[in-house]
Amino acid sequence: DQMIDGGLRVIDYKTGYASKAKLEPKADDLQLGIYLMALRSRFGAEVSGQGEYWMLATGQRGVLPFADIKENKVRDSIDTAIRGILAGQFEPNEKCGGDCTVLG
Repeated sequence: DQMIDGGLRVIDYKTGYASKAKLEPKADDLQLGIYLMALRSRFGAEVSGQGEYWMLATGQRGVLPFADIKENKVRDSIDTAIRGILAGQFEPNEKCGGDCTVLG
């Protein structure tokens, strides 16, 4: 969406319930960081605005201004995933409780 001030807003609608990670996204949030990188690729480096998670089940939302996103940390996460894929590393990550696979 284009905001009144000319900035851009990316809304990611979530159908599940709110989590702290979505209500208070951190500066290295991978998903919102990738959205920012895509916007910069399309519109140039001077993109302003914010990314938002909207929890449809509860009506809550989490907001992260693009200016607060640490793109270097997002890029590091992407690069780590790429290296892991290339090396064939697919070990479960303890953050997922063994229910998911995270690279790197």
